[in-house]
Amino acid sequence: MYKLEGLNNINMNLIENLQVYDEYRWKYNLVRLFNSNNLLKRLMLWKNIKFLKVENEYVGFIWFDKLDRNRYKINSIKVMNNYNTAEYYNMLLSVIKRKSIITYNCASSEIEYYVLRNLGFEQRKTIIEMKTQLNGLYDLEADPKTSFFTFSKNKDERLRCVVQNKVFSDLSRYPINEGDIYFEENQKYYIDDGCIFIKYEEKVIGYGQIIVDNCKAYIVNFGILKEYRGKGFGKTLLKYLLNLSYNQNYKEIYLKCNENNIIALELYKSMGFVKNQTIYELYKIN
Repeated sequence: MYKLEGLNNINMNLIENLQVYDEYRWKYNLVRLFNSNNLLKRLMLWKNIKFLKVENEYVGFIWFDKLDRNRYKINSIKVMNNYNTAEYYNMLLSVIKRKSIITYNCASSEIEYYVLRNLGFEQRKTIIEMKTQLNGLYDLEADPKTSFFTFSKNKDERLRCVVQNKVFSDLSRYPINEGDIYFEENQKYYIDDGCIFIKYEEKVIGYGQIIVDNCKAYIVNFGILKEYRGKGFGKTLLKYLLNLSYNQNYKEIYLKCNENNIIALELYKSMGFVKNQTIYELYKIN
């Protein structure tokens, strides 16, 4: 007999006591959100986390987000070592309604990668994590019509939504809204002065930001509007972010890029980035 149970004070201890390598900080984020005073966030966690209980023992859990009516993203799915079989993962996956699209990102070194592949998940995208050492400042050599400005809270949320959604519209990335940005601003990884817009003349043409996750600095949400690509603006913005990181005393910085984005990969390689690890997006219609 097994049971799927919503989040509560008892099963939360399972997460707090898990001894696992926590590179993606799902454990930290779950504990922090559960202990927050935001009742809405706690309600969302209760809806989106289910624990697997077998013979009165908690053996695993699944944490997911419902992106739209039939699309789900798994943030984390974990089963205790003694129960690491497809049977128990299938039990956890049963909480997601039938005929829905499910995605999950993980490295091939994780046990979940092999179990989910055996359960019919396909490897849809390959994401390359890259890193470079920060040894000094870059000469921007920017067109005098190019300028930068830092994102301001409670002012530029709408602008960031517009720019970022345009930048990633051709990359099948899920659109963001202002609520997503307000939520991000309260996360531990967020850096107030790390969010940068690039302008050409008076038009905002791109965006990029620095976050710190698990003691590692990352460049994220980096891109240039389609009509301004191929003109050197991407390299200029990248140099600006690298200089900003160097001035904040980071010794190295990371980023992630879709393996099929050849132009972006070549840009990063030209700036000294090298491959650090490979992450796969797994995909299945439940």
